Amino acid sequence: MNLRNPSLKVNEAPAVGPGQSAGVVHIQSRQVLGSLGILIVKAFVALLLIAFAFRLLASPESYKGERGWVEHENPTNSVPPAERVFVHANTDTFILHYRTNLTVREVIDASKLKDHLVQVTIFRKSAPTGYPVGEGEVMTQRQVFSEAVQPTNSPAFAVEPEDAFLIFTGPHNVF
Repeated sequence: MNLRNPSLKVNEAPAVGPGQSAGVVHIQSRQVLGSLGILIVKAFVALLLIAFAFRLLASPESYKGERGWVEHENPTNSVPPAERVFVHANTDTFILHYRTNLTVREVIDASKLKDHLVQVTIFRKSAPTGYPVGEGEVMTQRQVFSEAVQPTNSPAFAVEPEDAFLIFTGPHNVF
């Protein structure tokens, strides 16, 4: 016996005529649509978070961010500030002493990644972009080189003092 409609048996469905809807079916469809909507929103938020994470991995902040991180990790380095080359290679950071004709290959070879295919991005303090990054602050640093480099390649690029290198293994040609 159905408590809402005593004339119906438990397994009987109510008769639905034109323009009428079955209350139970209608309530269940709302619950399904509501659950589906929540799943869609959760999936969308998850995709946004994943896209944001890839964006962070794919494009480091700037010269200022890379240099700052390397300096932070190497506080006792004795190389004069104007002669430093900052290197962030996967999880390692170090500072090289700049010398005339220093090559990208020599910087890579100074890291633990010298025998691997690597993505090399070089940020330079003097490469202006001219877009604002904060109140009254304009970013004046940006990448000047980005290339996948084989263990046997030596890119023809002039390294300058205070360049900041980001060297990593993984997806290549992402910049």
